[in-house]
Amino acid sequence: MQTATRSMATQARHRMFAAMMTGQGAFGSYQTLWPLYIAALGASPREVGLVLGLVSAIRLVAVVPSGMLTDRVPAGRIIVGGQLLMVAGLVAYAVSRTWWQLLPAGLVFACGAASFPAILATVAAIAGHGPQRVRTFTLINTVAPSIGLLVAPGLGGLIAARVGLRAVFVFAAALTLVTAALFARVPVPAPPPVDAEAERVTYRSTLRQTPILRWCLLEMAAIFCVTLGATFVPNYLHDVHGVSDGVIGAFGALSAVGSIALGLIVHRVPRFRRPVPGIALALLSVVGAMVLVVGGGRLAAFAAAYVLLGGFFATWTLFEAALSGVASATFRGRAYALAEILSGAGYALGPVVAGLLYARDPREPMLVGAALILALVVVLAGLARRGSIPEATHVEPAA
Repeated sequence: MQTATRSMATQARHRMFAAMMTGQGAFGSYQTLWPLYIAALGASPREVGLVLGLVSAIRLVAVVPSGMLTDRVPAGRIIVGGQLLMVAGLVAYAVSRTWWQLLPAGLVFACGAASFPAILATVAAIAGHGPQRVRTFTLINTVAPSIGLLVAPGLGGLIAARVGLRAVFVFAAALTLVTAALFARVPVPAPPPVDAEAERVTYRSTLRQTPILRWCLLEMAAIFCVTLGATFVPNYLHDVHGVSDGVIGAFGALSAVGSIALGLIVHRVPRFRRPVPGIALALLSVVGAMVLVVGGGRLAAFAAAYVLLGGFFATWTLFEAALSGVASATFRGRAYALAEILSGAGYALGPVVAGLLYARDPREPMLVGAALILALVVVLAGLARRGSIPEATHVEPAA
């Protein structure tokens, strides 16, 4: 019996790994080209920011009922249903003829993308205990997506150069369909019964946990700043320097290289294993990217900038790690849902502000974003020095 259970868990981890790899690959194939596609459909910089912001805002709203739905509906059904909605949304993107048609397509896509809490719940259910749990989370949540992000952006750039931008979204839809099939074959064990204390946890009671609230608000500010600075980098390279869509798409893979490099630094250098130094390193990496984009004039400088933009993804994951240090097991589910909602708010607002600034001067989103990131790093350092953002407030029980 135990052997069969272990075999099922191993099988589930392998399929989740493959699903996360193809799913992130689908996202990576079009992410770098997404603002360019919106502009190609006739959108002004302000309208590009509006589309990006509204799609993110819709996902933000949909996360709340999606998170509560996991208590009533098997996670596998939510995940597969979400993936199929994303397929429909991507196909609708591909057939859109004007920029405003992307908005209803984005509504469908964003509702599907809001199934992410169910994915996290599934990873937690199959992760095991002790060192196995840490290893599983690292492989499924970090390594698998990084592999997808290494390979898919180059393919997306090649498709854009040879066929066109629309074809990239068809490719992403096909990859997402494969992802849905992989998720459908993940054998998810039944969740453990919820204890009385966990049943009493609400969003309100979680917000009363000061360390959780502070880390969530800081994450929202950080994601807003990096999104503000990074959103229009593809458009800037295309409009100001004439870099082709194919090259910009290929640059997207370099961000994964940078993210992996930052992950290795955090893993191997003891100083950066602490949340604040690690987050500061990731944020300063994004500042370096902004400097290279605005000040550079050659492809080598822009390629280096995309490597440094790996700090964007690293910032997100490092805040997740910081939150795990202050949220006990009882509050962790709600804490991560709050972090997703608040950081999603920053991710939705950033492109809107960036679009307004880009319309005035193409350099402004990068310059303002870099300045705000530097200010945030100073704030983080000051709060950490005063002990206002503890790195850990609880001790996990022994596995």
